[in-house]
Amino acid sequence: MTRFFKKAGILLLSIGMLTITPAQSLLTNLHTTWANQAVIRGSNVNVRSAAGTNSAIVTSLAANSPVSITGQQTGSDGKLWYQISFNGGSGFVRSDFIRLSVNYATDPNFEAALTQQGFPESYKVGLRQLHAQYPNWIFTAKQTGLDWNQAVAAELEGTNSLIESSSKSSWKSTDSGKYDWLSSSWPGFDGATWVAASKEIVSYYMDPRNFLDDRYIFQFNVHKFNPSIQTIDGLKAMLQGTFLAGNVSIDSSSPLYQTALQAQNSQLSQSAEGLNAIIAAGANQDEAVIDYSAPGAALAAANAGGTTTTTAGPVPGTSNGAVVPSITANSSNPSGVNTNGSISVSYADIIMEAAQLSQENPYVLAAMILQEQGKSGTSGSISGSSGYYNYFNIGAYAANGMSAVERGIWYASQSGNYNRPWNTPERAIIGGAMFYAENYLNAGQDTLYLKRFNVQGSNIFKHQYMTNTQGAAAEGAYLSEAYGTASKNLAQEFSIPVYNNMPENACPIPTGDGSPNNKLGSLSVNGFTLTPGFNMDTANYTLIVDPSVSQVTISAQALHNAASIAGTGTVSLTGASTSIPISVTAQNGSVRQYVITINKQTGGQTDPYSAASGYSSSDSSTVQTSGASLPTQESTQNASSVVTNIVEVGVGPL
Repeated sequence: MTRFFKKAGILLLSIGMLTITPAQSLLTNLHTTWANQAVIRGSNVNVRSAAGTNSAIVTSLAANSPVSITGQQTGSDGKLWYQISFNGGSGFVRSDFIRLSVNYATDPNFEAALTQQGFPESYKVGLRQLHAQYPNWIFTAKQTGLDWNQAVAAELEGTNSLIESSSKSSWKSTDSGKYDWLSSSWPGFDGATWVAASKEIVSYYMDPRNFLDDRYIFQFNVHKFNPSIQTIDGLKAMLQGTFLAGNVSIDSSSPLYQTALQAQNSQLSQSAEGLNAIIAAGANQDEAVIDYSAPGAALAAANAGGTTTTTAGPVPGTSNGAVVPSITANSSNPSGVNTNGSISVSYADIIMEAAQLSQENPYVLAAMILQEQGKSGTSGSISGSSGYYNYFNIGAYAANGMSAVERGIWYASQSGNYNRPWNTPERAIIGGAMFYAENYLNAGQDTLYLKRFNVQGSNIFKHQYMTNTQGAAAEGAYLSEAYGTASKNLAQEFSIPVYNNMPENACPIPTGDGSPNNKLGSLSVNGFTLTPGFNMDTANYTLIVDPSVSQVTISAQALHNAASIAGTGTVSLTGASTSIPISVTAQNGSVRQYVITINKQTGGQTDPYSAASGYSSSDSSTVQTSGASLPTQESTQNASSVVTNIVEVGVGPL
């Protein structure tokens, strides 16, 4: 199936983003006895030189990296910071990015359940910690039956996996077509800010063992609408500090408008009220068009006055309890209905409405919107300047001369299924939720992880909601914030993929940075011709010289000026065959080796600078071309006989 979704934004999972305060009992205990064992609670968390986000970054640590806490202090930001030591150094990490170890008393039933599910031993360490914290949680092993290496390779094909261009160089691919060696740059896919992800970073984010903590585990949370757990209050708490904490206006074409007025005036007709009534009237859930008008009496009654504010609750005449919004009212407008007939309701009300229609977890819907639009919600996808909205960035990918945002707005403007055109925020949010439920949730992609890495079903490795490699983990972190302590203590189900032939330990996050360019722009043996002719992708060369040749001079130039070269210069030929390695070390430390093998044989090439050739290097001038010295044509009559192996490679901006 054609991929509909691309990422328009990214959540940088580093220090200073999501905050969860550790349990007070653990903190109290920590004041007197430092915990010897703790792990990093977050992905790519910054370790700083002092307590505060304005201090220098020492390094970054991956999720579940083991650390020891050696002290604590209040930082310059007023937050609690832990002083930590780890393998390779020490520094400070804000307390909400540290997970203190929890004592796990062996639970035979839990251990038996893990074994029965087929969880490998490498999964059990994290799951035991989670069980100690949340004994009601249920962990199900989703046995994919897939070979791990083949699954990673499939996710690296084409543009399946992208990463933000500002990421560390080790997170970006240098595979063919995904890195321009001549210009030492990464070409953009789906816009200039997205480039191909490296095998190492894809392996890290695909490996479930890296995310078995109480934050990122929620990317494996099964998406079932459960109104007893997923409440309007929990949703509003999740949305605090984001643009989704605000309100939007709806008018009489909205069923939410109808239910709000019905709650205010019990005399309104109930026959066409409520979302369930709309569906029962014949509209499909995935195409429930919001296009009917409110009864005239309803608006008249509301404008005449009445109750000022309603709260979410069941609507009379509906079986499941339709969403009822809280109407914004004040002394100058006691009914909450504006003079133009519109009502102001919260985004939370609309998201709960969408959840009821799609039977999707409303917290998941909110996490998806925040991942796509960012906390501030300033994207052109939802500004309304075009008259259309696309909160989930459906169809938002660069094509046909349109940018990703432009194409997403075009998709939203079309008439058709999923409530389109999306000419109001409500229609767009409901329509996007229906699209996701029909095409992903109902296709077996019932977790954020499977939405990103589709390792199940008939469309394996395809039909993936996003190309952002970090997407599932980012949305999982948002989703975790939606569940308060009480909700987290209830039974939650997590479906966690397991692959065949996985590495013994979880795949580490790559940390290297700097240019990866370790290729040569030129390579030559002065005065001789190599076989084959130089090519930056060819590693091995041969040269046959006359036995009289006792030494040669190797010249080379790197494509990138930050790379270093070893092995060039004058080399003595002491035997019948000499192998000369030339190594190129990139700025990021990666090394590539070229090898020239020189064999002595009668009839081989002779040194043009030797006395036997009749040419004296002291009589010539030279020109420097791509790192090799060549005699000029005017220097001597024998100069035209000198053949070199130089192949010029244009070196771009470095």
